[in-house]
Amino acid sequence: MQPSGPRNPLFLREEELDRSLELLFRVQAILGRPLHGPLGAAGLGPIDYLLLFLVRRRPGLTGADLVGLTGLPKQNLSRHLAALDAAGLVARGVDAADRRRRPLASTAAADRLLDDLLGLQKRHLRRVFRKLGPEAVEGFQQVLSELVGPDGRGAAPASSSGGGA
Repeated sequence: MQPSGPRNPLFLREEELDRSLELLFRVQAILGRPLHGPLGAAGLGPIDYLLLFLVRRRPGLTGADLVGLTGLPKQNLSRHLAALDAAGLVARGVDAADRRRRPLASTAAADRLLDDLLGLQKRHLRRVFRKLGPEAVEGFQQVLSELVGPDGRGAAPASSSGGGA
């Protein structure tokens, strides 16, 4: 199912860009809303949730990898990882080929928690994806992938001039 109405040929205008940013902020709030209670009950915050998600999704990530993916300062990240480790939610390994590398893995407790939390968010996505169809989902993922960039660290703005279309 395609969005109704005519296509806007002026999609790079300030109004359209502002609308897109507003929608991104609102989506973040909507997807995060059902997590506040369960995360708080577990003594976790949104950063902890993001770290657990990334560690489970990409087993073997290191702290350095997470610094690059999240943009968190190294000290802040280390504090969160230490708390997750103390809570039994992440395990730090040792890379046999490079003993300086400390690959991370989610624990069974983290996996159970993530299954519950991700289920809450996936219900929203599944409902909307089903309604709009595969072409809309592909377009959505293309836009987000381009924003994230090929290395997963975020595409840098072309210039700091802030110019529009």
